[in-house]
Amino acid sequence: MESLPEDVRLLLLLVGDYEELEVLLRLVRAPERAWTEAELAAETTAEVGRAMERLVAAGLAEFLDDDTRIVRYRPASGELDRKVRLLAGVYAENPLSVIRFMTTTSIERLRTSAARAFADAFLLRRPKKDG
Repeated sequence: MESLPEDVRLLLLLVGDYEELEVLLRLVRAPERAWTEAELAAETTAEVGRAMERLVAAGLAEFLDDDTRIVRYRPASGELDRKVRLLAGVYAENPLSVIRFMTTTSIERLRTSAARAFADAFLLRRPKKDG
């Protein structure tokens, strides 16, 4: 797998899935623009509602108006902005490296979750006592 810069890998751990990545890249390409959910949906193939909420929660965007769900690119820090712009550049040059990394980390999260669920199934629990 192609080596991604450490900052890009860390940012991709914050961006949970391809839909969030697609919305984030759309926002960063027009950082001065405020987008409605409908406008973003028309520009991307992503299910934008959940992606918008997660990007806002991650400090990568902000809602201007909760009622109409208008969002714009607004990273919480200059350092985060630098990382997002680095990610956008890497993605423009070599999208497969980003997709491979995201796929690998998604698979690892699933494996970890499945292993945890399997282990939890064997935990011995004491019966609850009544009253």
